[in-house]
Amino acid sequence: MGMWDNYAFRPPPALTASNGCKLQSGVASVLMAEGLAVREALCHALHIGISKIWLRSDCLSLINAISSVTKLMDLYGVLSDIERLSVSFDFCVFSFVAREENGPADSLSKACLYHAVTS
Repeated sequence: MGMWDNYAFRPPPALTASNGCKLQSGVASVLMAEGLAVREALCHALHIGISKIWLRSDCLSLINAISSVTKLMDLYGVLSDIERLSVSFDFCVFSFVAREENGPADSLSKACLYHAVTS
């Protein structure tokens, strides 16, 4: 099954916003797709020099999995990557946000899906 990874950064006014979106083929679950999107967002943030990040997701299961000491077997590799990447930041926090309050990322997700369907 193919899933869309997407992320949107809302930096302070002095910085430029950044976002990304790509189709991941062979993704087994929505939870895995969400995990891959978080991993990609962390990689991108490090690449563009962000040192402090507060990552919010509307996937409560993923936020709980990231915060848990015990790793889910299905996501073990991705969660390990997220943990390894997160320590590279001076500040890194993960929290849940309702989809209705996650406008930029939700809009990006819908735009990517629309583009995939119409292309």
